[in-house]
Amino acid sequence: MKNNTIFLLFIFSLGIVFCHNTYSQTDTQYSTVSGQVVDKDNEPVAHAKVITISAKNVVETGENGEFTVEISGEEADFLSVVKKGYQSQSMFVSADLDTPIILEEAPYLYGTNDLKIPYLDLEPSKNVSAINTITGEELRTFPSIQFLEALEGRLPGLRMSQYDYTPGVEWVAGNVRGEDAVYYIDGIQRNPKDLSVFEIDKVEVIKDFSGRATLGTSGASPIVWITTVKGQENKNEINITAETGYSQAANLPNYLDSYNYASLYNEALTNDGLDPLYSEEALDAYQTGNNTLRYPNVDYYDQYVKDFTRFTRANVDFQGGSEKVTYFSNLNYVGSGGYEEIGQETIYDRYKIRGNVDIKLTDFMRMNVNLSGTYGRAEYANEGDGSGRYNMFSLLSSYPSNATPIWYEDKLIVSDNFPVNLTNELVYGGYGESTELNTQNLVSLLIDLESVAKGLEFYASAALDANNVLVNNLGGTAALYRRVTGTDNELERVVEQEVQSNMYSGNNSYDRRLSAMANLSYKYEKDEHDLDLDLSYYQSLQEGRVIYINYQPDKIQDIGFRANYLYDGKYALQFDASYTGNMRLKEGERFNFYPTVGAAWNVSEESFLKNSDVVDYLKLYASYGIMGVNKFNFDGTYNQYYLYKTLWKNDGSWSSGIEGQRSGADNVYEVLQYGSTGFSLPERQYFNIGFKSEFFDRKIALEANYFDQKDVDILSPMSNFTPSIYGTGGFLPIQNFEEFRRYGVDGMIQYNDQFGDFKVSLGVNAMYLRSENIVVDEPAALAEYRKRAGKGEDVIFGYKALGLYQSQSEIDSRGVTQSWGTLAPGDIMYEDYNNDGVITEQDIHAVGHEPRIAYGINISLDYKGFDLFVLANGRANGEVMLNGSYFQNRSTNINYSEAMLDRWPMTNNMPRLTTVSQNNYQTSSFWLEDGAYLNLRNVQLGYTFPNSISRKLNMQKLKVFLRGRNLASFSKIHSQYGLNPESLSSGISMYPISRTVTFGLSTKF
Repeated sequence: MKNNTIFLLFIFSLGIVFCHNTYSQTDTQYSTVSGQVVDKDNEPVAHAKVITISAKNVVETGENGEFTVEISGEEADFLSVVKKGYQSQSMFVSADLDTPIILEEAPYLYGTNDLKIPYLDLEPSKNVSAINTITGEELRTFPSIQFLEALEGRLPGLRMSQYDYTPGVEWVAGNVRGEDAVYYIDGIQRNPKDLSVFEIDKVEVIKDFSGRATLGTSGASPIVWITTVKGQENKNEINITAETGYSQAANLPNYLDSYNYASLYNEALTNDGLDPLYSEEALDAYQTGNNTLRYPNVDYYDQYVKDFTRFTRANVDFQGGSEKVTYFSNLNYVGSGGYEEIGQETIYDRYKIRGNVDIKLTDFMRMNVNLSGTYGRAEYANEGDGSGRYNMFSLLSSYPSNATPIWYEDKLIVSDNFPVNLTNELVYGGYGESTELNTQNLVSLLIDLESVAKGLEFYASAALDANNVLVNNLGGTAALYRRVTGTDNELERVVEQEVQSNMYSGNNSYDRRLSAMANLSYKYEKDEHDLDLDLSYYQSLQEGRVIYINYQPDKIQDIGFRANYLYDGKYALQFDASYTGNMRLKEGERFNFYPTVGAAWNVSEESFLKNSDVVDYLKLYASYGIMGVNKFNFDGTYNQYYLYKTLWKNDGSWSSGIEGQRSGADNVYEVLQYGSTGFSLPERQYFNIGFKSEFFDRKIALEANYFDQKDVDILSPMSNFTPSIYGTGGFLPIQNFEEFRRYGVDGMIQYNDQFGDFKVSLGVNAMYLRSENIVVDEPAALAEYRKRAGKGEDVIFGYKALGLYQSQSEIDSRGVTQSWGTLAPGDIMYEDYNNDGVITEQDIHAVGHEPRIAYGINISLDYKGFDLFVLANGRANGEVMLNGSYFQNRSTNINYSEAMLDRWPMTNNMPRLTTVSQNNYQTSSFWLEDGAYLNLRNVQLGYTFPNSISRKLNMQKLKVFLRGRNLASFSKIHSQYGLNPESLSSGISMYPISRTVTFGLSTKF
C-alpha cells in the first residue's frame, strides 16, 4: 500500500505541474525562427537537436544542417543545440539567425570530455591520465536502491562486487584494476551509498597516479570522482520520473524432499559402515504424507519465500537559474520489500533531498551551497531480542525437509536437533526498526583574482557530513513444543510464551566527517603555450560515536601541487607532487614527499594526420608515480595507530601471601605490543601507458591501457621468518619487508552510427588482471611449490584430484595413504605431489586461479522514438571453488541439495556420501568449476513521444519505459546447479540476488 501511495504522490505532483503549465501557457504566442548548424569547417551538421526552452519545441537539423523551430513570441527564447560528439551551444534568439551556429567537435566522443580531476577542470588535450567517465543519466536505466550496482560492466577496469543483497543494507564495493576504490563526492571523501542516480552529473574513474596524486595517500587507491548536478543559466526545467514494479529472487537453491533426504542419509551411514537411521516405515510415511508430526515433509523455500516483492523509485527535480543564481533541487524516493512470505517482512524506504545553489556575490566572487539529507527506515525480523537482522535464508538452507513440522494442530513445533521454528522467529519473535539519518553538506567560495594576476583563482570549501543510525527492538516468542520421544502425537512444551509490549533501544551508531579544502590555481595562455598550475590543501577528521575506551579518530592532511603544460595543442607534460601526512607514523616522521610525472601526445593534431580520412582522433599518454600506502594489514594484537609505542593493558591484580594473610593487591599488566622503530610508510609505484582513438568519421572508438603497480616495503611482523623463541604476536617488531605486484591491460571498443532514423551503438569493455607476490612472509624452509612468492593473489592452493576411487582393489593397489579416515570406493583420489606415499599438507600446491578477465557489453538502438538499451557483464579465464554447504556435507544434520543426487556410484560428478570421513571435503581441484559467466545485467525498452504530442501536454519531453536488472545468467554453474557464480551464497547463506522489472514514465517541463 505504501508503495502505491508514494507512486501516486509523484504522479499527482506531475499533474500539478501539468495544470500549472496549462494555465500559465494558455495565451502564449509562438513564432518560428530558422537557422543552420555547421561544424568548424563550415560543413552541415545533420541530426543535431535544436531545443527552445520556453516554447518547449524540439526539432532535428536536416541533412544540410538547416532547421526551423518555434520560439515563445513574448520575448527572446533560450535555444540550445546538442549533438553527440560535439560541444553544445546555447543562446537567446528572437528572429531568424543570420549566421550559422558553429558546433565544435568534442575532443573525445566517448565519455571523457570536460574532465574534473582533483582539483582542476582539465581539457582532454591536456590530460595525461587514464580516466573513464559515465553520466548519471546513463545510469538511470538500472532500477536499484544503491546506484553503485549500476556501475558494474559499464567502464573498463571497474568491477563492482556485492556482498549483501538485503534491502537497506546492500554492501557494494568498487574495485578498479584489482584495488579497492575510494569515493569522492564534489571533491570530498564520502560514503556514496545514499546517492541517487538523479542527483549525479557524472562519475569519473581515475585509474592512475597522474589524475589523483594530489590527493596524497588517499590517491594511492583508485578514485571514483563523483560530481553532483548543478543548475544551468537560462535552462529552467522540471524533471519527474516514477517507476514501480516487482523483484523476485533471481536464483534459489534446490533441496531434497524428506524421502530423498532420508534415503541419501541412510546411504551415507551405510557407506560409513553404520546402520541406517530411517526405517522403511519412515520412508513410506515421507512419501504418503501420513503422520506429518512424526514424519514431516516441509518445503521451506516454498512456504517462507515470496515469489515477488515490491520495488518503487520516484524522483522530481527543479533546476535552472540566471547569471546571478543557479539552482538544482531534488527529491528522491526508493523503496523495496523483502522475500519473507509470512510474519515480519524486510522493508526499506529511503527519502533523499538535495539543494545545490550557486550565487554570484560580486563580479569576482561566487558561493556554492550544496546540502543533502537522507531519511531511511527499515523494518525486519531481528535475531533473538537483539538489533541484528534475522538471516532467514541461512536456516532455510540448513534445515532438511524432515527436520521438524512447523505446526501441529495449533502448536509450533521444534526438536532437540532443530530447535528453531522459523514461523516463530518471523511472526512471534519480535522485530527491529532502524532509522538512518544521513546528511552531507558543503559550502564553497570561488574568487577570481584577475585583479592580482590574470588567470589566478582561489577556491575554498568546508564540509560537514554526519550519519546516525537508531535501532529499536522488540523481542518475544510463542510457546514451542516438541514431540515426546517414542510417541506418535504426544507433545510437551519446551519454551514458554513471552510477550514484550515495549520496544527498547538497540545498537545505535553515529559518525561524522569534517573536511576543509583550499586551492589556488593559475592559468596562463599565450600563442602555443598553455600552462595550468594549482596548489591544494586538504584536511579531514572522521570520528564515530565513542562506545569503547580505545576511541580512535581518523585524520587526513595533504598538500598537493600540479603543473600541466601543453605546447601547440599537441604535447602535454604534467608534474604532480604530494606532501602528505599519516597519523600512524611517529611524530616528526609523519609527512613524506611523493612525485608523479606524466606526458601525452595528441597525435591527431599533427599535420600528417590532421586531414586523415581514417584517423579522427589519436592520443598517446603515459605516467609514472610513487605514493605512500596505508597498508597496515597484519594479524596479532598490534594497534596500527601506535606501532611505534609499547602498549600494555590491565589484566587484573595479584596479592602475595597465603589465603587470609595476603598483602595489598598489585595491578597485573599484559604487554600487547612492543614498540617498533625504523619502519616507514609502504610505497606504491604505478606505471600506466595507453592510447585513445577514433576512426572512420568517429564511428569507431578504441582505447587501451597497460598498467603495472608495485607495492614495496609492505609492513610485516615477519612471524614466519622468525623462530617462535623470539616471540609471537605483538612481541615481534613491525618491519618493511614484503613486496607485491599487480599488472594487466584494460580497454574498450565502441561502434556508433546512424542510418536515417535508426541509430546504433555497440561496445565492449574488458580487463585482464594479473598479480604476483614478490616477497612474502612465509617459512624459508617451505617447498617452492607451496610458497605464495612468485604466484598471484588469485591463485587457488589445494590438492590435485585424480578422480574417484572406483573399487577397494584400486585403493589397495595404489598404496598411497590419505590422512582423513579410512578410504572407500567413491572417495576422491589425491595426487601424491611429493611422492612420499602419504597425502598430507606437503602435497598442497597451486591447482587453479580465480577469473582474470572482467568484461561488459553494451547495445543501444534508437528508432523514431523507440529506444533499446542492453547491458551484459561477465567474467572469464578462471575457476571458482564449490566449497559451500550446497555441495559439501561436512557434518551430520545438514541439508542435502539436489546436487547430491549426482553422487557416486550413480555418477562420478560427486564423491560418495558420508557422515564421518572428511577426505572428500579438502580443498582440491575436484571442487573447482569454470567460473566464467555472462549476466544480462540491465535492459531498458522505452518510447519517447513526439514533440508535437508532449507540447500539447505542455511538456518538453515525455517518455515511458520498461526496465529490468539481473534478468538472466548464463554459465556452466547456472545450467548445472541453478546457482549464479557471481555469488554462490545467494539465497543459501544470504539474501538472494534480485531480478527486478519496473514500468515507469519520465517527463521534462
